[in-house]
Amino acid sequence: MIKKGDTLIEVSLALGIFSMVAIAITSVLIGSTSGAQTALETTLAREEIDTQAEALRFIQSSYVVSAESNDELATLWRTITGNAIKISDIKESDRDEILQYHPTSCENLIGGNDTIKAHAFVINPRLMSGTVNVDDSYVKLSTGSNFFTASTYPRLLYSSSGSQLVEKNKSDILKRVEGIYVIAVKDPETTGIVDILGEKGKDMTVVSTAAYYDFYIRTCWYGMGTDEPSTISTVIRLNDPDAMLEIGDLSVTLINGGTTTQRGRKIVLPTPSKTGYKFGGWCEGTLTNGGASCNGNVYKGGQTIFNTEVGLKEMTLSAIWKKLFYVVYDLDNGTDPNKQKCYRSEACKISSTKPTRTGFSFVEWCNVNTNTCGLQPGKNLFNAGNSNTVDVTLKATWKAD
Repeated sequence: MIKKGDTLIEVSLALGIFSMVAIAITSVLIGSTSGAQTALETTLAREEIDTQAEALRFIQSSYVVSAESNDELATLWRTITGNAIKISDIKESDRDEILQYHPTSCENLIGGNDTIKAHAFVINPRLMSGTVNVDDSYVKLSTGSNFFTASTYPRLLYSSSGSQLVEKNKSDILKRVEGIYVIAVKDPETTGIVDILGEKGKDMTVVSTAAYYDFYIRTCWYGMGTDEPSTISTVIRLNDPDAMLEIGDLSVTLINGGTTTQRGRKIVLPTPSKTGYKFGGWCEGTLTNGGASCNGNVYKGGQTIFNTEVGLKEMTLSAIWKKLFYVVYDLDNGTDPNKQKCYRSEACKISSTKPTRTGFSFVEWCNVNTNTCGLQPGKNLFNAGNSNTVDVTLKATWKAD
């Protein structure tokens, strides 16, 4: 505090000390704000990287169970890996910047590199469930117009305006990719695999496939108050599902009255028929309830099964047969309903149609087989898991009006 009698030198010294303290405090506040902003940007960049990594793992694992079909996930995996690049195809001068990621400029890397333009992509995580349309922004292969330098931090935008707000009714359409990309690099060594196709493995061909793919996930942005690029990167290695699927062989023994064995890389299970029975699938486990139920895995007729393991996998499958029986309605001079089909081990409901008879009102159904009454239309006659195999007669009970 300046007091009366202080010299000019003392006043100047006091003002100088005050200014230094004020500058120090301001610097600390600015540094704290900058540090918090940098930490937030880094966290958000890591979240985007993790999202891309999890999406890739999901697509790869889903492809294992869908590779035999032409569904969207199978098409998506083929699209991504079909655009993979070999290390040898990348210029040595570009490898460090593209893959190891020590860029001198985010603009040059994301907007100006030909390899990234041709091979980079990102996955739209908002379309991970439901019907997938590969052409509908599910996976974006860069054409030079999809990727942009990050305006703040690496992110995916679903609005053409460049804001995080989405356009009405278009919340799942990816409009803009800022500061992040993925490049798939395939194993330089390919493996020749005997691919067994066709009925009972009669057709054989040798195919070449990569053993694995390395996915380089890269981010680049400019932190607050700096011209130096900020980067976070990771690499995940995923085995090629095609290599895994083609290595395994499968031997399936089918038990259905007799025993037959099929062998091959993939096997389409038959759908047999049997008079007086309903086919319930193939049981990998123990048949129960007289062969009408299964304690284990059940495969449908027509389903394709294949081995995802290295070496021979052996399976024994037993046919599930559910005995047909009828519910016969004794209407006692009434009309409707007609007899109906039911099957052992499946729930069986009494017809919901209430019978009619002139001059009478319907009261209930009586089970002639068990001599029990009180049964009403629409109610269960048998629950799931039932063991009945004989026709059941239900007799209507009437009350005169």
